[in-house]
Order: sequence, then C-alpha cells, then structure tokens
Amino acid sequence: MFGEMLDPRTLADAGRAAKRARVCLVVGTTGVVHPAAGSAIDERAHALLRGRAEDVLPALVESLG
Repeated sequence: MFGEMLDPRTLADAGRAAKRARVCLVVGTTGVVHPAAGSAIDERAHALLRGRAEDVLPALVESLG
C-alpha cells in the first residue's frame, strides 16, 4: 500500500496530536517511508531501540516496570 495519497485532514489531525503528545513510539519503520515521513526522523529521536518489535517492545515494557 505504498504510493497512495494520505487524506490531508487526517494528516493534519495526526500532526496536531503528535505535537501535543509527551511520548511517541514509532514502531516498525525506518522513519523514511514517503509520503508519510517527509524526512528522516532518527536524528530527532531522543532514543532509538533497534531490533524486532516482538523483542524490543516486551523488553521496553519490562524495563519500565
């Protein structure tokens, strides 16, 4: 499903929600898939947890207690 256009209203709503969020988990992407990404996001991240989501997410939850 790559190459399809995103609804501008939905995209704007998502942008506003992201700006209000205290935490954002981006799972299962390199952060460079277009048109959704617009630009690479790794350099903007406070932390990167590389690995398979099925391994990384349970470990993250466990570490948070």
